[in-house]
Amino acid sequence: KKPITEEIQEITIIIDECDAYLHPDWQRTFITDLFDMCKKIFKNKKIKFILTTHSPLLLSDIPKENIICLKSDGRTIKATRCEIETFGQNIHTILRNEFFMKSTIGELAKKTIQDISQELQSKKSIEIKYLLAMESTIDMIGEPIIKNHLMNLLDSYKSTILSKDKNQQIEYHEQKLKELRR
Repeated sequence: KKPITEEIQEITIIIDECDAYLHPDWQRTFITDLFDMCKKIFKNKKIKFILTTHSPLLLSDIPKENIICLKSDGRTIKATRCEIETFGQNIHTILRNEFFMKSTIGELAKKTIQDISQELQSKKSIEIKYLLAMESTIDMIGEPIIKNHLMNLLDSYKSTILSKDKNQQIEYHEQKLKELRR
């Protein structure tokens, strides 16, 4: 008698949350690895995959025509077609559009960056210790565009507000010297 796999011409593979617990680089290669493995195991068979995921890395390997998104209005869940081109798409774009994220950075970092930006743009006098703390925080920021923007605001603040008060300038530079000596 023939093995059952010889009689079956089409196989459907269903994996729920296929990205769960995988390192981001494994998520990035998951689709390719899955396809390669299934081609070897199920030679000459038509394979259909049904996968669920929360990973933008996986979605960037899938054309939008093959994606169904679940969206909620707070009361009901509705299945819709993907609104953006996902294949080869930047994961930040997928997160913002298909995962409805307001930001792609942590909330604490976002709030801190907004607070520093608002404070520096307010043109109010800032105590030197807080100004130095802001400068230290700006130095920690990993995103170069945000970091450069805040550094420009800081430089602008120092050249307009700080330059008016010589005592504040002296205090600022003395504090910077103390930091350097440490």
